[in-house]
Amino acid sequence: MTSAATRMKRLRRRRASGRTVLLVEVDEVDLVEKLLALELLAPDRTEDRGAIARATAALLKMIQAVDVYPVTRHDMDRENL
Repeated sequence: MTSAATRMKRLRRRRASGRTVLLVEVDEVDLVEKLLALELLAPDRTEDRGAIARATAALLKMIQAVDVYPVTRHDMDRENL
């Protein structure tokens, strides 16, 4: 199987499972500082792009695990009554 065919197979598998790969532009220093503060990244790994990627993925998994219910302006107005 060619490398292009392998990539396409992985892409189809991800899409079928509802997953995606994102390219996100961030301030690397700020991200690393936040990951350190959250203890998701070890201080000796701040230059390790693989470790930063894994820590960022762990942070996203934590965010996904949180149940969030949207609050609308209408909801806030009713609370003030």
